[in-house]
Amino acid sequence: MATQIPDPGYTPDSFTAAFAAKVRAAHPELKVEVNGPLHLTVEHPDGGQHALSLEHPWTDVRQGADAEEALERFLTTMVAAGPPKVPEGPALHAALRPVVKHIDYVRAVFEQVGQGEVPVFGFVGELYIMLVADLGQSMAVVSSSQLQKAAIAPKDALLVALQNLANDLNDVAIHGDRLRMFQAGGNYEASLLLLGSIWEQLAEKMQGAPIAVPLARDLLVFTDGGDPEAVAELRAFVERTREEGLSYAISEAVLAWNGGGWRLLDAPPEA
Repeated sequence: MATQIPDPGYTPDSFTAAFAAKVRAAHPELKVEVNGPLHLTVEHPDGGQHALSLEHPWTDVRQGADAEEALERFLTTMVAAGPPKVPEGPALHAALRPVVKHIDYVRAVFEQVGQGEVPVFGFVGELYIMLVADLGQSMAVVSSSQLQKAAIAPKDALLVALQNLANDLNDVAIHGDRLRMFQAGGNYEASLLLLGSIWEQLAEKMQGAPIAVPLARDLLVFTDGGDPEAVAELRAFVERTREEGLSYAISEAVLAWNGGGWRLLDAPPEA
């Protein structure tokens, strides 16, 4: 049964909602997140992700094309493209980035591709580090076999990924006063936990150790652990986000910087 456009007036929001509904109905194995009017992210079972823009089919509809047909064509094209493709050789080296994931996400990937097929590194508590290939508008989890083909050992790949992330710092901004958060393009905010140089510099300007919570892929909040009011504000913010819900949530674990890495200050609440 065809999915109907929610709003016969065809607004960007209803057009986006219609496409999301169409994907979920036809491909329940895919996770779809609406990021805004005409913008979505589709995650494949193996962890690969596509950032999609509906600008082209929306333009076609605005010019008189049938909305249902435009959405069907776009869905067909998306499915035909399949999961994001990991580059090979030197291109893979340049594309590597580290991402912080909860153990539940890691287990889900293992169920899809097999444990041992994807390199995973312990981080802190129930948080782990995985490697992805940044492909611009998409990203794909990197497998052990792909690293082997590129002649790079997993530990060396992690070092390369961390350096690539550090090289991206020109695109990073910090917002907020006592409760602060990073802006780094929407994919690697939580990954900034892995760059010790950032936290060493921040610690020099704080009364106590930095306290941070990697709430989601794009939401890493932190504050001065030496300021009780700021820490209380951080905890209140975490509670509010729990009620509101987050896309690509990671963890509510409260982490404290100890000068050379992170330790678990508060474990997340039981589900």
